[in-house]
Amino acid sequence: VLAPNNDAFTKLGLSAAQIAEKTADGSLKTILLGHVAAAKVMSGDLTEGQVITTESGMELTVSLSDGVTFTGPKNSAKVVEANVEGSNGVFHGIDTVLLPADATTSSSSKIMI
Repeated sequence: VLAPNNDAFTKLGLSAAQIAEKTADGSLKTILLGHVAAAKVMSGDLTEGQVITTESGMELTVSLSDGVTFTGPKNSAKVVEANVEGSNGVFHGIDTVLLPADATTSSSSKIMI
């Protein structure tokens, strides 16, 4: 799982109440599934240019040139905390919410989903 940190959600321009509303109505489902890979992947297993397909079908390309960065169809996220193991898998903290190709931004740069 690629887990956006609090600052990543702040960058979206959505309040906590708006995020909760969009979670409740299901509109965040695709974005959230875009942060879940089907397999346990440790950062040391990644290779330059590797493509990871998420549960939403979004393809993320790995860059190792300056730490670990995942690039999707709209934006990129840098890993800020790697290999945090839990009972049901591993997560990597990232600094940006990865957006699917159909996400748009308004004129004020807030995300429209």
